[in-house]
Amino acid sequence: MVKKKQTIDHPTLPGVKITVEDLRISQPFLNWKNKCESLSGDDIGTKEESGSLYEQITQHVNDMVRRRESKNDGTDGAFILLNDISDILQEPYPASKEVKELRRFIEKLDEFRVADSTLNPRNTLFREHEDYAKVRGKVVPRGKKVEIYGHYRTPQFKAKTGAEWSAPSSWASREKNRATPPYYQALFGTGTEGLGITGLYYIIEQAIEDIEEAEVDLTITNIGLINKLTKLSTLGSYLNNILKNPEFYTEDSLDSAKIARHLKVTPFEVTGKVGDEVERIFGIEGEINEIFFDLSPKNVRELFSRAASRNPKVPENFVNPKTKKEVVMKWDDVLRA
Repeated sequence: MVKKKQTIDHPTLPGVKITVEDLRISQPFLNWKNKCESLSGDDIGTKEESGSLYEQITQHVNDMVRRRESKNDGTDGAFILLNDISDILQEPYPASKEVKELRRFIEKLDEFRVADSTLNPRNTLFREHEDYAKVRGKVVPRGKKVEIYGHYRTPQFKAKTGAEWSAPSSWASREKNRATPPYYQALFGTGTEGLGITGLYYIIEQAIEDIEEAEVDLTITNIGLINKLTKLSTLGSYLNNILKNPEFYTEDSLDSAKIARHLKVTPFEVTGKVGDEVERIFGIEGEINEIFFDLSPKNVRELFSRAASRNPKVPENFVNPKTKKEVVMKWDDVLRA
């Protein structure tokens, strides 16, 4: 299905319009956020005053929620970038520097998943006895204390404290990298675990892929940005083909007004490595296909003048291909601009 396109102003370069597919990359994030906000502390087996799962992820292991023995001091974790991520994903089309922030966030989450990371939610460490028994109505621990990962609300905790609720068995494990507690599901869930959450990791990963693969067209209205393009060999060929076309000439002049109308509707096609260079020049990502120039006749003259001084494929003198005579730019068009 063909995606609807939208035209937006470049976020940092006045005079550049971006036409791109309506990516709707914000919706999966908003769905994720709403789901996490709907789960209270009671729902996930933490203190109600700790806030929703979203709030706890935002504050991941900082001073408000970290346990006293946690090695993490609260200066690291998902909360550092989560508000920025939310802002980026709700933009119509994030700029290249913002996509880099998304990649950096993915790299950070990759670090969280490392088995020995203190930020890995599935390996959050707790301890309980090997076993327990009820003797005359009291819980009697048996064996030595062992490590348990992921969540502390185990059946043993429930029996010991008289709590009404214990976590699903999949939320805790006595083996590393096995538990799938709520924090883990919120960040790395596949949607098949108990809470049914597709993790933030995969939402960001998909957003990056959508941006990288988006088909993008540019329209340039600011002659001041032309210098960024005039050295491109393919642009030189594009402009030279215009100069070879007799329909853009009168007997003694080059018709800049007619060329302006042509540039507005006939794009310069971007192919191969030129696309990478254009992405770098304009600080955007995606599959850049076409560039349009929406310029006044005066600025068209400036375009050819600048290109001629920087690009060997664009001649400095204009020769009417019919008469073989050198002509000038049509000054009446320049004066009317």
